[in-house]
This record gives sequence, C-alpha cells and structure tokens, in this order.
Amino acid sequence: MQPVSSRLLRRCCAVLKAKFRENGIKALQKRRYKKTTDSDHAGLIAPDILEQDFARYGPDQKWGVDIGYVWTRERWSYRAIVLGL
Repeated sequence: MQPVSSRLLRRCCAVLKAKFRENGIKALQKRRYKKTTDSDHAGLIAPDILEQDFARYGPDQKWGVDIGYVWTRERWSYRAIVLGL
C-alpha cells in the first residue's frame, strides 16, 4: 500500500465536505461528559441497611430503586426504576 499525499487527502476531504453540504448531511458531534452527581456534599446520606445482603426469604421484603434522566432530542426525559429483589 502506498502512502497518500497530504495534498490528495485535503482534496478528497474538500470534495466530501461539498457533497455532504449539498445533501444536507451534518455530523453529530459527541458531547462532553457532564458530571451530574455531587458525591462530595454535606447532605444526608441514606444508611446501607442491606449491607450487600440481597437474599430474600419472602415477597416484598427488599426493593431496589433508581432515578435518573437522559437528554433526548427535544427535552430531558426522566426515568424511575423499582425492582423487587
């Protein structure tokens, strides 16, 4: 395989950019990671009453929950998950 000259590479990129522009194609840029959780605060922290013991001995004894949100193309979408362990 022969190396490609930088001049040829620039020309190919220019042609591709023009074709993309003609057809209304735009690249989606990856967004930077945004930290949304502040673990270093003075607020109350719930105690770990399960202490990693997820065994259960009957129904409705232990539950796991989580909430979060994700940006969609239109707005923030919130989600809540509740699991019976």
